[in-house]
Amino acid sequence: MEEFITSYGLEFPVFREKMIAGAAIVAGSSALALYLKQEGVEPGFSPNDMDIFITSPVELGESCRFISFLNHKVVGQLAYFFIRSGYNVTRTHEQKEQKEQKENHYENVNGITCILCFEHPFLKTTIQLICLRANDVVQAIQESFDLTACMTWWDPSLNRMQTR
Repeated sequence: MEEFITSYGLEFPVFREKMIAGAAIVAGSSALALYLKQEGVEPGFSPNDMDIFITSPVELGESCRFISFLNHKVVGQLAYFFIRSGYNVTRTHEQKEQKEQKENHYENVNGITCILCFEHPFLKTTIQLICLRANDVVQAIQESFDLTACMTWWDPSLNRMQTR
């Protein structure tokens, strides 16, 4: 995982610390590819982004105003970390817009309040910070992802890829 995070221009110890503090996980295609590699299987594909799932504060409601998230301790710490690491905020999506426009492949994940997208102009890497109205992000992806193979995540506390 450290090599993958470093390829995104992020300091691994700081990234891991912020992920643990925010009870956040990396899931999606990058987690699946890394899990397969961890188990000695060639994934046969390269992930095109990193998806981070984090609990979104209910008090923000359905608002996806970037400034609101910067003011929230947990989400804001990750967002500031990405910005300090050279990432630009490229877009935000409210759950309502996602359903109407069908432009995000996480439209079936229950409880998404917002997706903040960060892109690094030189590394050409993308991070999606997916905010969920859930107490347990692992449980949320297990209940929402349609394939068991996709129910794979990086547990920053254990520094290990996990699957259902």
